[in-house]
Amino acid sequence: MTQGSSLSSTPRYSARPVMTAAELEAWLLRAQPGQQCRYHVGHLAYDRTRSRAVDATARYALEHSRGEWPVVTPPPCGHIRSLLIGSGELALKQHRGPDGRMIYVAEKL
Repeated sequence: MTQGSSLSSTPRYSARPVMTAAELEAWLLRAQPGQQCRYHVGHLAYDRTRSRAVDATARYALEHSRGEWPVVTPPPCGHIRSLLIGSGELALKQHRGPDGRMIYVAEKL
């Protein structure tokens, strides 16, 4: 393959959270309002399907975020089963890193 090819230039990353759910919980308990932490780097929606640890961290972040999140049945249905309403302790943010992966950040409110 040529060096410019998308397959050869796409790095492979393990689906492992930067923080576990327990580490995120410990951070949340001691963090001051306005403090931020990076809890995952990668592509969270995809990585959650590959790793229970990533899924647990993402679920903890959602449960403690401000906002409402639909719980949807798997494809092909895609029906909304319920609505998850976060506790409002975190603001969740994301931005793209220089390598193309997304950086997921939680901010204590």
